[in-house]
Amino acid sequence: MRRFQITVGSEKYDIAVASSGESYAIEVNGRRRGVDVRDVARGRIHMLVEGVSREVDYRQADDGWRILLDGYEFHADTLDYHIAALRRTAGVTHAARMSKELRAPMPGLTLRIAVGVGDTIAKGDTLLILEAMKMENIIKATGEGVVQKVLVGPQTSVEKGEVLIVFE
Repeated sequence: MRRFQITVGSEKYDIAVASSGESYAIEVNGRRRGVDVRDVARGRIHMLVEGVSREVDYRQADDGWRILLDGYEFHADTLDYHIAALRRTAGVTHAARMSKELRAPMPGLTLRIAVGVGDTIAKGDTLLILEAMKMENIIKATGEGVVQKVLVGPQTSVEKGEVLIVFE
């Protein structure tokens, strides 16, 4: 089962998806639905959601997805559920702006710091790599900013919630 956090406008949805061929079991904020999906053309699918037929056009945009459903266009951001949880814990918002502080999402060891004081960062830039439970976690920027302080170095042990980087 794959889990996602999808944001449409100001609304956030926790989505869990399990597939079996062209049939899907989808859970939206804890409510389970049966869905059959057929590809109609590139960027268009036909869905049967609990007996209701829907044609959906979709295309990927720089800032997420554009979805056309029932004559309405929606913008949706899709994020792996676990990445969304890490960002919430680290104090980084889902929007294109960041908290003034990047906090450690879990205890671990900083392997590499990819930014320095005065660096201008953009959305998607790698900030640091944190090793936790023998896994390397790449922490990326979700917006733009300027690094004001870097409070850790390589091979530094950190605790959950500890401030690692401060932004202007």
